[in-house]
Amino acid sequence: MRRSYSKSFKEKIKERLLEPGIVKSLLSEETGVPASTLCRWQAQALSLGSMGGKKKAKKRKTQRNWTALQKAQILARASELEGDERGAYLREQGVHPTQLEAWRKALDDHVEANRQSSRRIQQLERELARKEKALAEAAALLVLKKKVAAIYEDADDDTNGPSES
Repeated sequence: MRRSYSKSFKEKIKERLLEPGIVKSLLSEETGVPASTLCRWQAQALSLGSMGGKKKAKKRKTQRNWTALQKAQILARASELEGDERGAYLREQGVHPTQLEAWRKALDDHVEANRQSSRRIQQLERELARKEKALAEAAALLVLKKKVAAIYEDADDDTNGPSES
């Protein structure tokens, strides 16, 4: 069962958790708050303390979410450069050479997957065209068959008509 604690109580406990030499198991026994809850509160207090009281922790500055376009631009520019110029460019962009190679591999894999998809699409389009042609031919044969049947039916009606004897 989950227990609810007041904000002031949580804040007091978080302050105590930030004190040097505090033992969570003793604090847990003293306050009646489970040790796992204290660990979570301590992590929250540490992230808040380093942020100056803000609620959300910042992402590390070195971590960056690159768009596919940005990755492609960096790959293109890096492939034009060599040696120290390339290293300086990568440092300026905040990209490690291993990260660049991973991007290149992912791009190559994506290009190959697109190539295979394009081949499959072309194959399916050819098959569809062949089947549409066969269907049109079958439809034309059915129309001709009906016309022939109609012609013979008319001819039979003329020969089997009422005879005047």
